[in-house]
Amino acid sequence: MRNNDHKTLMTEFDNLTKAMIKSKKVFESNGGIPRFLVRILCDLEDHVYGCLADKPTFKKLKPAQGRALNRMKLSLKKFNEPYKGIMAEYRKNPVISESDASSSSSSSSSSSDSDSDDSSSDDSSADKKKAAAAKAKAAASKDSDDDDSVS
Repeated sequence: MRNNDHKTLMTEFDNLTKAMIKSKKVFESNGGIPRFLVRILCDLEDHVYGCLADKPTFKKLKPAQGRALNRMKLSLKKFNEPYKGIMAEYRKNPVISESDASSSSSSSSSSSDSDSDDSSSDDSSADKKKAAAAKAKAAASKDSDDDDSVS
């Protein structure tokens, strides 16, 4: 979305919609559409409507890019219809990722009751596991580098 290549963005969105349609049964069995897909849909919608609102820049686009942007607007409107409620909920409380969610909950847990302290201890144990995995990976790569230098 940074370089405003709306034609490529449209083809990638088409691929995403096809994959989401194929995965519809999996989403239903696992509790609904994943949060990252909702974030992508919201970001795309914001980007498209932002580009369309900027009339001077829109008029400067190449014809193919302008058509792709208009087609993207129509496809988003059609595709996002069943997800409007989920997207509205996401816009009220946009959590960027799991790591941001855990860091914000652990920072707020210091002022809250003991129930959230239990969840922050779970978060810290998950962080410890991630750190241990990173150390093991670093040690493994260090060992492989040492093996290469011996040969």
